[in-house]
Amino acid sequence: MIEPGRIETDRTFHVSVCQHCQVRASIPLSETALERRPWRITWECDECHNTALAAVPREMIKMLLHQDRPGGMRISVREYKDFASQLEDVERAIYEELL
Repeated sequence: MIEPGRIETDRTFHVSVCQHCQVRASIPLSETALERRPWRITWECDECHNTALAAVPREMIKMLLHQDRPGGMRISVREYKDFASQLEDVERAIYEELL
């Protein structure tokens, strides 16, 4: 049995339909981000280049959470916003220190 955190995310795919262009494709987990509230996965559609999304079935959440790690799945919008907000705090602190 494969340990959840050891799945090769560049060789493990989900098959989903882009809600923008209706193209059904196999998308590697390494190109997929997990988003919360509501639970969904997002990816860039290779056909229309829009951000596509699909709801995550409850039974898949735990497995996907194990892949939501460095080198696992792509960084999510949630993670980017968290990181960017911290950078603003750091930049503000540096600016205030240098004044």
